[in-house]
Amino acid sequence: MSTSDALRVAVAKWEGLGFPDHADGEDLEAWLMDLLQTDGYIAGIASTVLNGGHHHGRLDEQTSLSQRLAEISADTLHDQKVVAASREYLKALREVVAALNAYTGRHG
Repeated sequence: MSTSDALRVAVAKWEGLGFPDHADGEDLEAWLMDLLQTDGYIAGIASTVLNGGHHHGRLDEQTSLSQRLAEISADTLHDQKVVAASREYLKALREVVAALNAYTGRHG
């Protein structure tokens, strides 16, 4: 699979998940707002690259978001579901970042 195909597959998987629901807890909700900001940034870069534009340099692999999510306690059943959905979403986002890094490493 070419790096552009791998990027398209990763983006399609990520977009198919949908953004996690709002949270009951303040810490988790604040984390989701940080994820939303990162999400928009990565989406913009992915869109640019997939439409023939360029991005130079490597993107952060979002380890700080993963670490922060692991430290948040989900006290309600709803927040536990949000955390589970967030982990899945963040995993897909990291796959997009890895695909972007692979693509820009070959084409940047």
